[in-house]
Amino acid sequence: MSTQILHFIEKNKDQDYVDQLINKSISDSRYVSHDTTSIKINSDTWNLTSLRLENVTTFEGSKKNESYLEQMKRNRKELNQIHRNPLPVELSVDTRGELPLVNVTNGISWLWLWFRIATLYFTSPPRAPKMRISSEDPGLFALRNEGDMRRAWNNGFFGKGTLSRLEPTFGARVLGQLKSSEAVTSERRRKRREFKELRAQFQRLEAEQRKRELSTEELQKMEELKVKMEEVNTEALTFKDNEEAAGSEDLADLEFLQLDPVEAFFLAFALEAGEVLTEKSVFNDIELLQSIADLDHSQALFIHRLLSFLQRYVVYHHYRSLGWCVRSGIKFGCEYLLYKRGPPFHHAEFGILILAADETRLWEDTMAVARVIGGVKKTLIFAYVEMPTLEQVSEVWESKKAPRQKVMDLLQLYKISEMVYRRWSPSRTRE
Repeated sequence: MSTQILHFIEKNKDQDYVDQLINKSISDSRYVSHDTTSIKINSDTWNLTSLRLENVTTFEGSKKNESYLEQMKRNRKELNQIHRNPLPVELSVDTRGELPLVNVTNGISWLWLWFRIATLYFTSPPRAPKMRISSEDPGLFALRNEGDMRRAWNNGFFGKGTLSRLEPTFGARVLGQLKSSEAVTSERRRKRREFKELRAQFQRLEAEQRKRELSTEELQKMEELKVKMEEVNTEALTFKDNEEAAGSEDLADLEFLQLDPVEAFFLAFALEAGEVLTEKSVFNDIELLQSIADLDHSQALFIHRLLSFLQRYVVYHHYRSLGWCVRSGIKFGCEYLLYKRGPPFHHAEFGILILAADETRLWEDTMAVARVIGGVKKTLIFAYVEMPTLEQVSEVWESKKAPRQKVMDLLQLYKISEMVYRRWSPSRTRE
């Protein structure tokens, strides 16, 4: 047993928030008392809370033990290695190595540098083949090759596994090589329930010990419960073997990586890392736009659909070019979510709502999206897009230029401006 004093320092938080933090911290411990001191510095209020807990057992205060932290570090290193490239493109440093360092007073180092540059210029290593993106239905783009799926997901987090939450892991789960996140969550919840049951038995014996002297059997049981609780906190997750699913190789091939049309166009046009094809031919840039906007409709409707798609694409291209990992934000009521590195590393920091520069939007709709985005601790950004007229798009589309140049001329007709939306809170902005 031991006594602990925990300190919390929070900036610009009201007392209700501090009370919630205290309640969360003492839910599994023995609360004695707490003191809160508020210090006002300029317009900021700092709350210093000291929380005293007594009879805190060692296993309760050390859930994140050393072995757990080491496992977390190993997992992070593995993720950094797997997702080391932000985009599925080859870097010269990976294929050709780094240029040598130069000593300005050493002529040999200069000669070696020029020799390496000449070698890089005149010799070109073979490039990785382009990913084969199949256009199976209007607006449906799929990667079915296992290597292409790994490459698209590991280098930029493109697409979504059709039978998985995000990463296409269905095949590995069916073959028993990997456990699903649902199975991991279920096992963790089982261990948590087991720990709480053991802790309740332990605390009942502790209460009896303060009233009377325990027998030898009861003291021995307390020690056994303490050991069991430590084991539950430190043991690795275990799973039951799925004998029926193991070896089902036919099922493993059912999943494919589904790409959003903007992702497929970005891979094919911007990065030139993929090619979109059907059973008969490979699309060029203009044919791909025709497939996405569905040229079977009337010319006027086609131009409208083309304008709408390019509006979404220029915003996607804009944030990808700034280094953000861009994912769909439909579950939060916006167009895109921006991740600093990707879903396995951090939560999304921003939600993007795309608006035309002259578009009028009801404040009720704006407030609804803002409340959802704010409720998940993200910042809402309005991306205003200045769009060309129908005549300008028609003129470029009907020109005789090469397909790639025609697409570049279309994209140059768009301009993007951004505005950050934050909810004003009177309690945080009082003078």
